[in-house]
Amino acid sequence: MIPAPAIAVDQLVKVYKNVTAVDGISFALEPGSITGLLGGNGAGKTTIIAMIMGLVIPTSGSVTVLGTNMAQHRHRVLHRMNFESPYVEMPMRLTIRQNLTVFGRLYGVQDIAARIATLAEASSVAISPHFLPELHIHLAAATPAATFVEHFPLLDDLLDETLTVREGMVEPPPYAGHGIRWDSNALDRFEVA
Repeated sequence: MIPAPAIAVDQLVKVYKNVTAVDGISFALEPGSITGLLGGNGAGKTTIIAMIMGLVIPTSGSVTVLGTNMAQHRHRVLHRMNFESPYVEMPMRLTIRQNLTVFGRLYGVQDIAARIATLAEASSVAISPHFLPELHIHLAAATPAATFVEHFPLLDDLLDETLTVREGMVEPPPYAGHGIRWDSNALDRFEVA
């Protein structure tokens, strides 16, 4: 029995305004194969890869990766794919946490904050939740690698209970959940009719 192709491109076309970047290309790649796209500048190589990744929607034709239509359901397989472009550079000022968050969102990772905490703990890397610590206090309390929580009382006027800080230590609320109980009366002031 012949295995299903890892990547199947069928009559793929991409037109930008009046410029045809990709014109009806078709190919199939076997699982485990190594393939290179060759061509001069403007030949459509990057556009083909972007359509394979599901980042660019084809004008016509289709791309399937591991049996999944990338234009419709890329989130089902993105966790099994990766592409590193020499032409696209992430901003150098992003922290490790921010980079992981960006890529986690791109790849549809569920519960990104908890996954980052797990990676940090496994690697003995200290972590620090940023902004709205009310949302992160449980994560910090449950993660041995957590070092500190930045507390800006931005939400205090909207909460039933504010964070408890004793001797420079934030105490997690005694109940399960994300650590926030909203004051419905205070929230009513911000209701938009």
